[in-house]
Amino acid sequence: ALQTLQSEKARQALELFIGMLESNPAGTLEEADRAVHDFIAGLKEKGTPTKEVLMPVRAAISGRTRGPSLTYLLHILGREECLQRAQAQLL
Repeated sequence: ALQTLQSEKARQALELFIGMLESNPAGTLEEADRAVHDFIAGLKEKGTPTKEVLMPVRAAISGRTRGPSLTYLLHILGREECLQRAQAQLL
């Protein structure tokens, strides 16, 4: 997971994810699902490959590049914990 986080693209991915978290409540499972869905839709609109963004985000949040969906991670860990973990990778 560490290798996934060591590129400029990973940094940009985390910045995008942090922006999404800061503008969405994501308290309930439905809110988390909507936030992640809108985030992915925005990436696709920009032509950004979702794998390039989601793998570093998942690595920052869970410490692994594979595992539960981002929606479930966001819901289970909570918005604030996910925000703190993502921000910690940018330091």
